[in-house]
Amino acid sequence: MCAKKNFNPDHWKNAEVKKNSQPKIPVRNTSNQNEDVLKVISEIEKSQTDITENYETWLKIGFAFSSEFGEQGRDYFIRVSRFYNGFNQTVCNKQFDKCLKSQRSGVTIRSFFEIAKNSGIDIKPVNIVKPINTVKPANQNNIEKEKNDEPSTFTTFTKYNKSKVDAPSNHINELKSDETPVFPKSVYDNLPTYLYDVCKVFKSDREKDIVLLGTITALSTCLDKVYGYYNNDKVFPNLYLYVTAPASAGKGSLKYCKNLINHIHEDLKALGKEMMSLFNRDTVVYNLEKNKNPDTEKPKEPPTKLLFIPANISSTGAFQLINDNEGRGIIFETEGDTLANSFKSDYGDYSDGFRKAFHHETISYYRRTNREYVDILKPKLSAVLTGTPKQILTLIPDTENGLFSRFMFYSFTLVPIWNNVFQKQTNNGFDEYFNKLGERFYILYQEFKKSNEIEFLFTDSQQIQFNQYFEKNQADFISLLGDEAVASVRRLGLIFFRIAMILSTMRIFETTELASPLYCDNIDFENTKQIIDILLQHSKKMFLYIKSNNPDMVADNMKTKFFEQLPNEFSRQQAIDVAKTLEISERTADKYLKSFIGKYLERANTYGHYKKATVQTVQSVQTV
Repeated sequence: MCAKKNFNPDHWKNAEVKKNSQPKIPVRNTSNQNEDVLKVISEIEKSQTDITENYETWLKIGFAFSSEFGEQGRDYFIRVSRFYNGFNQTVCNKQFDKCLKSQRSGVTIRSFFEIAKNSGIDIKPVNIVKPINTVKPANQNNIEKEKNDEPSTFTTFTKYNKSKVDAPSNHINELKSDETPVFPKSVYDNLPTYLYDVCKVFKSDREKDIVLLGTITALSTCLDKVYGYYNNDKVFPNLYLYVTAPASAGKGSLKYCKNLINHIHEDLKALGKEMMSLFNRDTVVYNLEKNKNPDTEKPKEPPTKLLFIPANISSTGAFQLINDNEGRGIIFETEGDTLANSFKSDYGDYSDGFRKAFHHETISYYRRTNREYVDILKPKLSAVLTGTPKQILTLIPDTENGLFSRFMFYSFTLVPIWNNVFQKQTNNGFDEYFNKLGERFYILYQEFKKSNEIEFLFTDSQQIQFNQYFEKNQADFISLLGDEAVASVRRLGLIFFRIAMILSTMRIFETTELASPLYCDNIDFENTKQIIDILLQHSKKMFLYIKSNNPDMVADNMKTKFFEQLPNEFSRQQAIDVAKTLEISERTADKYLKSFIGKYLERANTYGHYKKATVQTVQSVQTV
């Protein structure tokens, strides 16, 4: 087990981030107010009600007590928190310490009373005192705009004030019935602070979703000090993402995710340049000395240091770059055709190595120049690709070639709405905003480089939930898409584990500690589950899209569509009516129904009626 390491918070602060100069709003702190709080706490203790609800609410209560009562509020915070089923007094004390240090303004004791009331606690005897001096100073609007524009440091709990920076939803973001779903708002409410800061400047749900996915995939390249054991294999956070949508649909926002890790890329390039300079100097000396001293050792050419691996490259070149960087790198390509064209060529087909890298399997290749056989052990490769639906068919022509199941897919359609291209979301544009976020991540990365490895773990309860969740989804996918869809569900299980690993690691911005083992927070587990819920639906859509564009699979795809559109319980005539809408003949519909019986359909109690099989029934049939 690694020794616990405490960070010095002063090393984490971003000097360029402007401090919030908003004057603290005083609140009347009277003995009556103290009595009112004690009355409500007494009611909470009598009913043993957990009013903390979630991390954000718990944080809000902490700020309310710390701003109103200072150190005296600690006891109140512990008394209110102890009814949470995972209560830990040490963690509670640490959280309150942070609330005291943050000197947060704008959160008053009214928040505590409102939370208690919403949790069913009787606060009738309470006389809530409103804060005084609530008139904003003349420059308050500018202060709030600066605060919303600039990324906060890790010590500022921006999660609480999310309502101030979230763009209001409008009809532009509403989904059509045939569109793929978006992540629920609760995902963003419960993100680690850093990831929340990444997403908060985007207005549309689609942009937030793809930037969140792009960010965790980009960061996955640089968090290789964290690992976990999944299905008895040691795995790291690396992810593959493919975002597909028509041209001009909004995929462009993904490009800013490169800025988050570009500082690391430039750092590696500078190191490589320095090493090459030394190599050139030593080569000059070698050329002068070799005739005088035949035993003079020839300098060895240094490795090429890069984080971003170009997609348009020969297979040997790609493997050489990955090897030069200790098996690590990311392919970040906004045109999916670039990688597809490389895979199609004889010299650039490194698709086999690309598939192996997803599971950290050894990649072997031959260097003709040095006549050397090279093994890349435990490669840690990530990938972010975007393209149109047609471009994805170029890279992944069918669902059985192994590439499909390794990707997280996110697909959406074009919304023909003109956006206000002059509306500013930040003061200095997205590039500058994301560069500053990249500087913040670079600090974390430097600490990771100095640390020992950190093992990531699910709790026993989370492991049970995880297995139950994927057991059900595997059965659902098989029942609708057939056995070939199993690989997608099973690899999404590994993707679930890796996303949870990344979210938990990014909590270090808040905990300021590097320690092993790192257990998954329940908040991050539930958040990952909500993300995977949506990714499963996107994966299913892409699975059907690829099958529908493969002539050999059209018939199977029509059979799947027919089954999907059948109600949970139906008569034969209703099934025939559904078949007509899909232009399936009555004879073929009867044939499909017959093939479904015993596998995906059960006969209902009423003659001539059917009902879809339960997950348990499907599993028992498969077992037989």
